[in-house]
Amino acid sequence: MNGILTGTGGAPTVVWLFWGTSDHGSIPGAWEHGDIIGDRAAGSISTNVDILSPSTTYFYRYYATN
Repeated sequence: MNGILTGTGGAPTVVWLFWGTSDHGSIPGAWEHGDIIGDRAAGSISTNVDILSPSTTYFYRYYATN
């Protein structure tokens, strides 16, 4: 799952990945799955998720805070 962290404001930034079979937008607690990615600098983010089922549509969002 790929994304881009466009800016951090120069502060340490923690990133999470949320995913599931429904799009829950910007409500982290509503997603079926979540995983902390950790501290990241601005730039590309790529994460592999091993528990996906074939022939299933998934939605995902990266969430970042500092």
